[in-house]
Order: sequence, then C-alpha cells, then structure tokens
Amino acid sequence: MAPWSGITAHEMRLLETTFWSAGGSRHAMAEQLGFSKSKANALIAGLVDQGLLAEAGLQRSSGGRRAENLQLHAGLGVLIGIDIGATSLDVAVLRPDLTILAQHDEPADVREGPAVVLARVRTLMRELLIRCGHSARDVLGIGIGVPGPVNFEIGQLVNPPLMPA
Repeated sequence: MAPWSGITAHEMRLLETTFWSAGGSRHAMAEQLGFSKSKANALIAGLVDQGLLAEAGLQRSSGGRRAENLQLHAGLGVLIGIDIGATSLDVAVLRPDLTILAQHDEPADVREGPAVVLARVRTLMRELLIRCGHSARDVLGIGIGVPGPVNFEIGQLVNPPLMPA
C-alpha cells in the first residue's frame, strides 16, 4: 500500500504544492494554499510524523526567526525522468527533491519505432534503479518527454514529424 493512501485531500494538496514549489516555509505553504497558519502547521506536523514531509534546513533570515524549508521526505521513493529526443535517449532516477541519483544518455533514433525505443527505455530504467539501490516498487512516478506535440487528454502523440510509427 502506498504511504499516502490514507491521507486527506488537504494533505495531498500540501504535498503537491511542496513538490511543485521546490519546498518553502510553513508560512509560505499556508499562504499559497489559503490555509490558516494553525491548519497548515497541523497538516505539516502530521505529514512529518508520517514520514511524508521533511524539514530541510533554514531559509535566509529576513529579520525575524528563520523559517524552516519543507520538502518531500527522501524515503518516499524515487522518480524517473525520460527524455526521448530525435537523436538521443536520456534516462534519470531522482529523489523527490529532484536530486539525480543515477543517469544515462546515449544516441538513439526514434525512427526505429516505439517497440525498439521503449524496450531500451525499460532496460535503462531497470539498470539505473539497480545502480542506485532501488527497485520498481520504489518508483513514485515517471515523466516522459517526446519530440513532438502531445494530446494530453488521450496521452498520444499528434502527427509527430520524426516518429511516424
């Protein structure tokens, strides 16, 4: 079962905001989400206790008490980023804070078709996960970039000039 399977919608919003804003202070999170400071503090404390959020050092002082940066807990798992370019293939395994744990790039030709390219992507993902001591079970999400326009509603490339298949 995923570590976030029992969290509330407000807690999920806080985790998503933390990820997409590359962290921030408790006060900044409260403002960004439209929560009171006390509500944000309670949600953050609960997420820290569950091991989903971590405090990651102090921000620069602006005259008062220095605020603590928040980030997703590194123990949550890993992300995989894939860039399928017209002439190259880049794959990386990253921590939730987007620190790269392992990466590989190599020449590739997308005109070889999706079966060839995606088979290579699968092999590289497995190799990189092993290299950094993780397994497929640790993967939180996979992002893929492709050299062409995408219809996000159906998850398909739209008339990609370099990838006819």
